Amino acid sequence: MIGDKYVNYNENFRMYLCTRNSGIEVSASTGALLSTINYSVTKSGLEGKLLSIIINNEQPELEKKKQELLENEEKLKIQLESLEKTLLEELASSTGNILENSVLIESLN
Repeated sequence: MIGDKYVNYNENFRMYLCTRNSGIEVSASTGALLSTINYSVTKSGLEGKLLSIIINNEQPELEKKKQELLENEEKLKIQLESLEKTLLEELASSTGNILENSVLIESLN
């Protein structure tokens, strides 16, 4: 609906808007239909990328090690999130005295 008129549209229609204004405010109903992607470049992000390129040229094995550590860090974050979710589910489904639930206490440990 545009204004007070209904308008026909194609389900495959996509509109891409680009702006330098980072403080755009949209209504909640409109925000639910949007996908906002931030492509802004920060000074620290640019420094990190340039440093990565230099290290890759000077010491490729060091850059490879860094990438492996970053991948490992992401895997550990996913594992931590899974463990937190499991623990919360166990706490939510626990019945009776929590201190007497040995499975829950072991999970907390």
